[in-house]
Amino acid sequence: MEMREAAEAYCQVIEAARGSNRPQFASDVARTLARAVAAAYELVSAGIHEEGLSEAAPEPIPHERWVTCFADIASVLAVWDDYWTTLDAYRVDDATGLPDVTALPPTDFVVNLSLADALADIWRDLRQGLIALREGVPAEKVAWEWRFSFQTHWGAHAVEALRAIHAQVTS
Repeated sequence: MEMREAAEAYCQVIEAARGSNRPQFASDVARTLARAVAAAYELVSAGIHEEGLSEAAPEPIPHERWVTCFADIASVLAVWDDYWTTLDAYRVDDATGLPDVTALPPTDFVVNLSLADALADIWRDLRQGLIALREGVPAEKVAWEWRFSFQTHWGAHAVEALRAIHAQVTS
């Protein structure tokens, strides 16, 4: 399963963050995260109809483990951790149902976010699926969960993170 390989590669980069140098880490994250996003889009187009993990789900990754992951990433990124973005790519006009970029002044929806937070959240969602596979959960259930969490959580983090990382790698 391509998604499994992409998730493994991304998680390995994130788990090796402590002690990494920022340019190499950013480059490795960009490469592996882009691969994970591409693999997740393949899951979306595959039309998976299985149910999610439900009772077969492994224990959630402890918050303390997420905090450690976040701190390791933040220490590598240092001043590159915070970045600017917008909350909504589009504001939809209620009357027309079409995007209206004039609906709000830019200052109303420009926000400062933590790249380390996004990368750690993505790591948690992908690592949880890898743990489930290792514990014998059927691949179809894990694929469903990865697809669902991509559409509802880590996908938004991933595309924002890729934009911020691209700015680092190409500056």
